[in-house]
Amino acid sequence: DKQRIYFATWQGLYIYFKDTDHWQAFHQDNGLPHEDVTGLVVEPEKVWIATGRGLCYFDKQENKIKGLPQNKKFRITAIISQPNQPYLWVTNQQGQLWRLNKKNLHWELLYEFPVAIAINSLAYYNNSLWLGTREQGLIVISLLNKKTDRIKKRGGILKWFKAGLVSNEISVLKVIGSHLWVGTAEKGISILNLKNNQWQQLDFTSGLLNDEILTIEEDDKFIWIGHFGGITR
Repeated sequence: DKQRIYFATWQGLYIYFKDTDHWQAFHQDNGLPHEDVTGLVVEPEKVWIATGRGLCYFDKQENKIKGLPQNKKFRITAIISQPNQPYLWVTNQQGQLWRLNKKNLHWELLYEFPVAIAINSLAYYNNSLWLGTREQGLIVISLLNKKTDRIKKRGGILKWFKAGLVSNEISVLKVIGSHLWVGTAEKGISILNLKNNQWQQLDFTSGLLNDEILTIEEDDKFIWIGHFGGITR
């Protein structure tokens, strides 16, 4: 957003207005269904807001938060928009994967995983959804045939770490070009080339600030990696 920067926190949504250099805060008393904001999807006219009690959106023109007529009042753990399609994909604390049609606001339950699978992040690439889990590695779902595959860390021998996913504790997923960046809670980043299935690793020894990855974002020039304690560019 050229005019605003959005901050999702466990104590509400905060918006910084660049042109006027001021802040605006949103809480339950002015529109949020829950204080804990777990994810954002920024679009030209609105910002979809995932919370600990369902979904809402920020109307940029009216500068206010609006609810959904048929909101699902579960805690959303991850949210993503599907490119070139009118869909939002969300996961919840119950291990479910839902799809919301942004045009008619219709919800559809697509998958139900065991509750033991905690899903932290979502990514989309070439008709497939990638789900990052807290302890179970990656889950890949084909949207064409609904086939489900899993990718986990290989064995415990150090030499295998260079050949695949470095940790099953995934904190964030980000597709950049034709590469899936997999941020982990304690082992840095695994990067999967989605065209040839080759892996690359980044960690403290490669130049990262530390191996605890919170977020991965990109702009026109750089990839920004958020850690506990700072940022790597």
